[in-house]
Amino acid sequence: MKNRINLAVLISGRGSNLKSIIESIRSRYLDNVALKVVVANKEAPGLKFAQDFGVNTFVVPRIIYGKKITLKEHDSQVMEILEK
Repeated sequence: MKNRINLAVLISGRGSNLKSIIESIRSRYLDNVALKVVVANKEAPGLKFAQDFGVNTFVVPRIIYGKKITLKEHDSQVMEILEK
């Protein structure tokens, strides 16, 4: 029995690559992969693919109240999600 691979996908837009991954999981081409979470840096249309597939989604914006947060702070927030 193969060990299952837990996958997280980061998106920033339409989610065309995410859609391909989901289709590959559905068709069992990726038979050993479990898509666990999708994280976007803004409200992105691609989040709907994940939601329709039953995957948890999160938005971690780079701009909060008109101010851009540091890349380090943004990455830290993303890592928190991935660690959970």
